[in-house]
Amino acid sequence: MTLLEQRCQALEVRAAQSQSVRELLAKRSFPRLFTIEAEYRWALEAAELDWTRRLIADIRSGSLEGLELWRGSHARRG
Repeated sequence: MTLLEQRCQALEVRAAQSQSVRELLAKRSFPRLFTIEAEYRWALEAAELDWTRRLIADIRSGSLEGLELWRGSHARRG
């Protein structure tokens, strides 16, 4: 969980930075054609952040299938 939460934090920082860049580009009327690849990366990062948040929620709620099996196998090893 700690690593997933750290990943979310890093993605949130990048999302805020990306938003600042988008705002600056919009103020300067920068042509979208030149930001298409950046838009794609921003969309991937947003999707990753959403997916990671949902995974954390599933783990916290106990609804992630196989979680109990995984915990049991680790408990037997340790």
